Order: sequence, then C-alpha cells, then structure tokens
Amino acid sequence: MKPVLRHLDHRADDAPPGPAERGVVLLHVGGPDTEDAIEAFHLALWSDPAFAPRTLTAPFPRRRAEKEWAARGDELRKRYGLIGGRSPVRDLLESQALALENRLLGRPVMASRAPGPVRVVVGTVYGTPSMDDAAAALAATGCRRVAALPMYVHDDPSTTGRVVEAFEAAWGAAGRPAPVAAARGVAGDPAFVEAMIGRVRRSIDLVPKDLRDDAFLLFTMHSPPESKVPRALMKEVEATAQAIMTAVGYGEDRAAVAFQSLGAPAPILSPEVEEFAVERAKDGEQALIVAPLSFVTDAFETLQDLDIRVYQAAVEAGVKQYRRVPTLNADPAFVDLLAARAEALLADAS
Repeated sequence: MKPVLRHLDHRADDAPPGPAERGVVLLHVGGPDTEDAIEAFHLALWSDPAFAPRTLTAPFPRRRAEKEWAARGDELRKRYGLIGGRSPVRDLLESQALALENRLLGRPVMASRAPGPVRVVVGTVYGTPSMDDAAAALAATGCRRVAALPMYVHDDPSTTGRVVEAFEAAWGAAGRPAPVAAARGVAGDPAFVEAMIGRVRRSIDLVPKDLRDDAFLLFTMHSPPESKVPRALMKEVEATAQAIMTAVGYGEDRAAVAFQSLGAPAPILSPEVEEFAVERAKDGEQALIVAPLSFVTDAFETLQDLDIRVYQAAVEAGVKQYRRVPTLNADPAFVDLLAARAEALLADAS
C-alpha cells in the first residue's frame, strides 16, 4: 500500500459573515498550517497540562518544552515534510465547516459561502483560526445561540474537554450574552458507528481474498497522559470497538485496540500502535486493517503516524496488506450527523 496524502485548500476566511441568529463552532486542538508554525505549535502543545505529563509541566513547563523541542524538532520537521510540510487540519476543518453550514441552510454541500441565518466557524486551541478568532467571527454576526461541536470521537478531557473549555473561555472573554451549548464526543451516536462500520467493511473488502479471512483489525486511539485516564473513557472506547467488530463479524481473537500519541512527549498507554503492528507481523500476520477511533479529521496522527510510520514498520516486519480505514472528514453522512447535533443544541439553547 502506498500512503495517500490528502490536502485540501478550501478556506472561506474572507467571506463576509453577514447577520446570523445562530452560530456553530467546530472545535479542535489544531495543527501547524505552515512550516514556520511547526515549532510554535509543538511548544504550546507540550506546555499545556492537558496533554503533557506532570513531570513535563512542573515547575517550568515552557523551559522543559523547549528542551524537548531541541531534542526532537529536526525529526518532527522531517516527518511533517513527508506530508507537505504542514498539517492539513485547518483545510479539512474549514471544508467541514462550509459543508455543515450549507447543509444547515439547505444548500449544496460545497457551494460557495454566502450570508444566511446560520454561521459555522472553526476554532482551534493552538492553530488558526484561534478560539478568539472563532468567538470574534460569531460575535460579528450578532448570533443569539451558539452550538460548540468538538471534532473528536470520545469524551476525553484532554481533547473534547480541553477544546470546549478553551472556546468557552474565549467566548466569555468576548463578553457575549449568547449561551453556548456544547456537544459531547460522537462515539455514542449510532450514525457515527454506522459510518465507521461501512468504512471498515470497505477496507476489509479491499484485502485480497487469499488474505482476507485472516486479516487483523487494529483500532487505534489517542492516548491520554498515563496519569489522566478516565475509566469512563476506556469503557466508551471499548464499546465503540466492540460495536464495529460485531457488525463486521470479527471476534476478539482478530481485533484489538492500540494507542498513539496526540503529539505530546508523554508516556502513552500500552500497547503502542507501531510496536503492536510489528509484533503481529512477527507472529505471522499478513494483513492488517487499521481503524483510527479518535479522529474525525485527518491530521499528522493519521497521515504521518499511521499512513507512513506504522505502515513502513509493519511492511518491513512482514505484513503484505496494510489498509488504513479512511477518516470521515467531510463525508456526507458525517456532515448529516453534525447537522443533527447542531440543530438539537441550538434548539435547546436559551
């Protein structure tokens, strides 16, 4: 399998917002969208207690983050270079926002943005647009209700919780009276599970018939710092994986969950995805289907970690077929899911 690098450049930052009664914000940690932003992004991420271990964040988080960058920065720049020298997160989030806004307004999904009663924007913790940018963009429309949609799957405090907290702080700092209704992760939404089942099935079907019956299904998830693993989160992940496994006819002997880093230099839960993939290959596994469960937007973790790093390690160890289940991005079924969640939140906001 040759890795496919996906990049979109569909931004609508300069479109006139116009008045809008309702606002929606898609929330994400973000990513460096230029080569020059890579260092600043990682220093900010590694200095954040939500993502880094306690040993990294106390007592001098910035100094420790800078030391870590000095050790790993050149390697990270090279890895970003393999996917175009930047993260695709901003482009993909903007495409999701435009598709969702058009869906809510009854327009063709990828039509050009035009003023309407609903405005959908993007807010990121450490990328662009920032949370302050998102708050300002919605404030400029005069919206009376705001729905916040974390663009992550599970209710993980270090992702879903962190981005909601960051936007609420930015919205409060803007002094806006409009209420914010925040969604949870999409893991419990049947539409999300159905969309993932369909994608996993298609990936299985792409494995040659002589290898398909013995293919191994490897789910991956972002690992929270080891000292901050909510039990409810792990149960939620297990339930998601189990629902997909059952639907595609896989038992526990042919599937597992492994962990990957969100980018912070913190110890992660075991098994780590690359190590696990190599172990399966050395045990004779010839076909590996990798299904990321934490991401609904392609990022460094999918395009570089899974599509390149883990792929290369697995193939070198003996895997003959490596299939990464595609991320949802702006899939129409996922846009419909987001629209239903946004409409429910906006109806409940008061």
